[in-house]
Amino acid sequence: MKKILMRAGAISVAVLPFVASAQQVSDTYFRSIITAVNGLITALFPLVFAGAVLGFMIGIGMYLFSGGDEGKKEKAQDVMKYGLIVLFVMFAVYGIIRLAANVLGIGLGGSIPTPTLPTTGGGCAGGNC
Repeated sequence: MKKILMRAGAISVAVLPFVASAQQVSDTYFRSIITAVNGLITALFPLVFAGAVLGFMIGIGMYLFSGGDEGKKEKAQDVMKYGLIVLFVMFAVYGIIRLAANVLGIGLGGSIPTPTLPTTGGGCAGGNC
């Protein structure tokens, strides 16, 4: 236990300068990370959707070619069921994201304005806090 605490303390001390200078990291660095993740998700969505449709179709094929074997029919029904569940979840999540984007007024592919603190006015006007 003592060795674990010593290592955690050493790592914390080693990382502290990076944490302290975290405010100096440019905003474009984080935007580039977000853009890369967004591009990855955008590229993977059609592949996952196609995989779910393909799985459902394979389940239909398995059911049709089961030849009356109840064990094969049950397995095919499970494959079809899970394929439909994945499709439903994907469409539901996509619909919820579109709804949230429309409600927030950002649209898909838009950006949320970065919040800032007011520099003048408001707050403790006249020292009456």
